[in-house]
Amino acid sequence: LEKNGIDPDRFSQATLDLESEGKESPHIREDAEESMKLWNNTCVGLPAVTRLTHKRKKAVQKIKKEGIALFELFHKVIASDFLMGRAKDSTWNCTFDWVLEVEHANKIMEDNYGTCANRRTLESEDFASGF
Repeated sequence: LEKNGIDPDRFSQATLDLESEGKESPHIREDAEESMKLWNNTCVGLPAVTRLTHKRKKAVQKIKKEGIALFELFHKVIASDFLMGRAKDSTWNCTFDWVLEVEHANKIMEDNYGTCANRRTLESEDFASGF
């Protein structure tokens, strides 16, 4: 940096959003805490999140890097009978950790787990024009 006339003090660990061993950026913890609060306030009826783990902090960061808005994600969760465990004969419901897996979050955002009312069913007219 100095060789190129750049002040190395301007590029601290916090500026670059890097974690140094034993330390973490304060915003990573804040983002994860806000995500937990949002989950607990939005997804009422699902298991509450009470512990902030390293794995959860990482998961929140991955979701943010994917460009997924947690507010929208969690609202899609509560709109889904399947994810909320309200589906007929269902004994399963999603959890915070399950939802924050990038693959699952993308499917939720694509409405793969939407309620029947959210899904469009094919009608005979859809096939009238052929393939």
